Amino acid sequence: WAASMVACGDADGAVTGNTRRFGSSLEKIKQVVDVRDGEIMFGLNMVVHKGKTIFVGDTSVHEYPTSEQMAEIAISAARVVKLFGFDPKVAFVSHSTFGQPITSRTKHIRKAVEILKEKKVNFEFDGDMQPDVALSEEYKDLYPFSEIVGKANVLIMPGQHSAAISQKIMKTLGGAKIIGPLLIGLGQAIEIAPLRSSTSEILDLAS
Repeated sequence: WAASMVACGDADGAVTGNTRRFGSSLEKIKQVVDVRDGEIMFGLNMVVHKGKTIFVGDTSVHEYPTSEQMAEIAISAARVVKLFGFDPKVAFVSHSTFGQPITSRTKHIRKAVEILKEKKVNFEFDGDMQPDVALSEEYKDLYPFSEIVGKANVLIMPGQHSAAISQKIMKTLGGAKIIGPLLIGLGQAIEIAPLRSSTSEILDLAS
C-alpha cells in the first residue's frame, strides 16, 4: 500500500484517498506513519481567490479541537505558511468578535489566544473574530487595537464542521481555487485527496 511504501523508503511520497473516505484513509496511514515530533496533525486548505491567498485549518482531522489543540494548529499552520513564502497573520474565527456575543465557544477560542500569548510565538495572531472582520480592511477603524483585523491570511476554525462548510461554499459560490486538505504534522510526505478529486487537484496535492 502507498503509505507503507513511503514508510519503508520504497517511495518518496504518496497521494491517496480518491476512492475512499478521508477518515478511512487517515486511519490506515496512522498505522504505519508517525506524527512529526512536537507537532499536531491537522488539515490545512489553501484558498486562492482574486489574487488573494488564505489558509484555513483544521479542515479534516479534529472535529472539535480543544483550546490547546487550536493553539498548536495555529503554530504549525504558521510554520507551513512561512514555507509558502507568506508572513502568517493568524485569526481565530468565530460567530463572535472579541467576545461579542459571549458564549461557551467564544471563551474556548479566547483561551487559545491566551495560550499563544503565554508561549510568546513569533507570528501575529488575534481572535475571536468573524471572518469578514478578519479579512476585510473596512473593519480596521472599528478595532484599531488589533493588528490582525482586515489582514489575516490564516483562519483557525472552531470546528471541522464550520471549516468544511465554509470551504465548500467558497468553492461552489465564490469560484475560489482550493488546494488541500494538506495533511500537516505527518512524518512522511503523504496527502489524502478528497473523494472525486479532479486530475489537477491530485497534481496540486502531489506538488
